[in-house]
Amino acid sequence: MKNKVDRRDLSELRNEVDLLSLRLDELDKCDPGTIGQMQSRISRIEEMLGETKRVLTAAETAAFLGVSKERVYKLARIGGLPHFRTNRKLFFERNKLTEWILNRIK
Repeated sequence: MKNKVDRRDLSELRNEVDLLSLRLDELDKCDPGTIGQMQSRISRIEEMLGETKRVLTAAETAAFLGVSKERVYKLARIGGLPHFRTNRKLFFERNKLTEWILNRIK
């Protein structure tokens, strides 16, 4: 399981993403390899930030579970996948999803 990330870590990651984005804008004359490395680093940082979200959308839940979005909707409807609705949209709490998974593999 991944380590928990505190608010200071998230703030530092967001600052790093902002700084890298600014540096990319300034690199008009830089070689493509360096720009590609920076874009890859930004993508990894953004992915880490997404992994710290407590509440997920259906699409994020599908990625988290490794299934299609349609399967998420079906599991929510018939399979007891823990969720809640807000304005007709489904949302899922990461910790409840983890519990749900662990209960199913026992």
